[in-house]
Amino acid sequence: MEFIQTQLYSLEKFSDNLVANQLTHLNIVSVGVIFLAGLLTSLTPCMLSMLPITIGYIGGYESQSKWQGAIQSSWFALGLATTLAILGVVATTIGKVYGQIGVGLPIVVSLVAIALVHNC
Repeated sequence: MEFIQTQLYSLEKFSDNLVANQLTHLNIVSVGVIFLAGLLTSLTPCMLSMLPITIGYIGGYESQSKWQGAIQSSWFALGLATTLAILGVVATTIGKVYGQIGVGLPIVVSLVAIALVHNC
């Protein structure tokens, strides 16, 4: 098991260095490498849970022309990417503010979470 963890860690470091290098030296190969890295990172349980919704949405436009289906799929993907990007920025901002407030707020939030769990 430790061997697999070590190999996965090495693969992660290699991938991170590859993408960082491609971002500093942009060319046509860089676009492909970055696209594939983004595609691989989208294969997470959170994103895979969106697969039935995506297929259902795109499948709903099956009776229309292929061009109309492609347009609707593009709008769906753009909306999903925009929403996730905005949520990421909001989470980062809240995390930054949360980390700068000091000791008191984390303790209060922890006590509230304990109280909520205790009441369930």
